[in-house]
Amino acid sequence: MEPIAEIIQQLQQALAETAVGDYALALAGAHAKGCADPGSDLDFFLYVNEWKSFEERKAILQRIADLGKPYYLSQILDENPWGSNMDFSYRGIPVETTVRSIQSVQRITADCMEGKFDILPLSWTSHGYFSYVYLSELSFLKAIDDKTGILEQLKRRCTPYPPKLRESIIKRFMEAPRSWLGSFHYHTAIQREDLLFVSAIVENMVLDLVQVIFAVNETYFKGDKKLERQLRELPNCPPALLANLEFLLTCPRDRGKLERQREILMEIIGDVEEQLKNISF
Repeated sequence: MEPIAEIIQQLQQALAETAVGDYALALAGAHAKGCADPGSDLDFFLYVNEWKSFEERKAILQRIADLGKPYYLSQILDENPWGSNMDFSYRGIPVETTVRSIQSVQRITADCMEGKFDILPLSWTSHGYFSYVYLSELSFLKAIDDKTGILEQLKRRCTPYPPKLRESIIKRFMEAPRSWLGSFHYHTAIQREDLLFVSAIVENMVLDLVQVIFAVNETYFKGDKKLERQLRELPNCPPALLANLEFLLTCPRDRGKLERQREILMEIIGDVEEQLKNISF
């Protein structure tokens, strides 16, 4: 297989060709984060003022995509809350390109800076899609083509970590874990060994706490893949979470062990609450 750097260079011109006027192209995903492995695909972000017509973009994509392999091309710009897509295979490597209008990125990042974000329940994310990942993505993207400085200007918005976003994330995601710990529904579910109900509560508590922990550390959440590795790299992550992660997520139908899960969660939440005492809102 050709070196990834050469493949990226080969794709650069074709992806940029789909834009009209000013644009910026960046590398994203595992290759931008520095955690790529042999199974990693190639992820790009393309920011545009305008996009060529569907038929023009389709012709460009068909010119470079592997023959006989399926591909997907969004009909319009900003088709979804996360943008639009050009997904295809190139020389056997899956390529995912997220395309966003510069105007929408500016609007959403400005909202997130003020602590305003959306949570969308989507099937391809483990805990929902958070619009503040726009800022996270900008923080680690590697510019490939940014002649007009569009990406550079957007990236400057991400530093330092926005205090209003931090406050909003903590308030939003601490609410459910605090509530469930004192809920008699959780307690009686443990007594009944109601595994489906308990496991859903525990998993959601863990994932909510993960968002709080990233915010406490003033570190952008980079997505739910390789999440345990991200947590271990944080300066301040509750030791009880890392030490008991597998037990929290795979507990059997056993009343004593389900109760032990609850005790561990109490310890984790207590650790987070102590850290929150040092944060002024």
